[in-house]
Amino acid sequence: MSKIISDTIQGRSKDPNVNAGLTIAGVTTATGVINASSDVRVTGNLNAGITTLGAVTVTSITGDGSGLTGVANTDFIVSVAQTTSRLTVNSDANIVGVSTFTGTTTLGQVTLGIGKSINFGNVQKAFIQEHSVGLGTTTLTGRNAGLGTAAGTIIFNSTSKDAQVYDGNNWVTMSNKFTATGGTESEDGGYTYHLFTSPGTFVVESGSSVCEAFVVGGGGAGGTTDQSLGNGRSGAGGGGGAAVGPVGTLTSGTYTVTVGSGGAVNTTFPAGATGGSGGTSSFAPGQPYAISATGGGGGTKNRTGGAGGSGSGGTTNGTGGAGNPGDTDPEGSSNTSGVTGGAGTNAAGGGGGGGDGGVPNGNDGGTGGAGTQNMFGPFGCGGGGGGAIDHGGNPIAGPYQGPGGTGYFSGGNGGGQGLTATDGGGPVGGSKGSKSPDHTRNNVGGGGGSFGGGGGANVDNNNAGGMATGGQGGGGAVVVRYITP
Repeated sequence: MSKIISDTIQGRSKDPNVNAGLTIAGVTTATGVINASSDVRVTGNLNAGITTLGAVTVTSITGDGSGLTGVANTDFIVSVAQTTSRLTVNSDANIVGVSTFTGTTTLGQVTLGIGKSINFGNVQKAFIQEHSVGLGTTTLTGRNAGLGTAAGTIIFNSTSKDAQVYDGNNWVTMSNKFTATGGTESEDGGYTYHLFTSPGTFVVESGSSVCEAFVVGGGGAGGTTDQSLGNGRSGAGGGGGAAVGPVGTLTSGTYTVTVGSGGAVNTTFPAGATGGSGGTSSFAPGQPYAISATGGGGGTKNRTGGAGGSGSGGTTNGTGGAGNPGDTDPEGSSNTSGVTGGAGTNAAGGGGGGGDGGVPNGNDGGTGGAGTQNMFGPFGCGGGGGGAIDHGGNPIAGPYQGPGGTGYFSGGNGGGQGLTATDGGGPVGGSKGSKSPDHTRNNVGGGGGSFGGGGGANVDNNNAGGMATGGQGGGGAVVVRYITP
């Protein structure tokens, strides 16, 4: 027979109220609403439909959480998700949305959901998208000022319009675009030109391209008259040779460029001397595609002009004009004008002009020979320098000095009493002749024009007054061109 012991049993109620402690052992099934104003201790299983609890302290939870709803059993739950100091993650971290990290943040394996931009100082410097990556951009000046200390650094050079990587020693262009450096660069008619007026290197940095070269030797200098020859006239310098042609498909590498200088005058007084020959110019000497041009010869001390130089290796080769050729007037004659210098053939420079015959007829100095005006895009060869006049020291009105020869750059005029010789035109035009310190006349030859012009001859009708020289030859050139990428 069962017993029910109770201090208080109130009347029938659908919702029992327990005002004191309630201890339930075993299996208890309760229906309706149970309000407990004090502790409820459950030592067995608790089966509940909807249970509303206030503050619950759970010391441990066993099981895999498969029965939980609203929380995935694979979630990693961290009680504190915000930190303003150092955050160290030793395992996987999945970050989506906008995350701000300050201080030092050390992450192991991290998956980042990043937007399109990567900013430094709130300024976009690069971006990452599903289909592309944007590199940091800087100018050539900015690159050289502060980058390149770490091998593997990649930038976009906004000056050259190329992506470049630093290999630890140099910046390497990451492109098949043909890029080259060397000389003075310019563009004309769909071509890029590299002009060399002094020795150097043509450097292909990336890609490959069919290239052509225009090579011009230096012009020869005019001679210095011999004091022992009465009414002496020197010979003019010959024009530099030239060559034009393809040099093959050039790939990354360094190619030697040699540029011949203009022949120097010889100030051997009073015996006189032959002027210096112009130097040889070449592109990639020793290579199968080499192209070269010899300089013009120097004029002698007794009216014989220097021979013109020649070109080789090109599809078009030209010979420089000879200095005042064909002058058969006897030494000492005073009634002839200076002989015109020879014209350059094909791509070559013009020869220098001869000196005049002196008094009494006031004859003119010889005209410098013509150089090729346009052979290679915007380039050509210089004309020869003009021959000098003397007129026995008596000023005579009129421009009797020989004019410089026509060409891409003209040579200078010859000089005489009351007149002044001039240097050859262009960046490497030859200097006008010089005279001995005790000479009272300006009867020196004009300088040859840039790119192979020969120096003009001098004349002296009174050698006892001192000596003078012909003009210096114009310097040579090498031009490399390719279709502008």
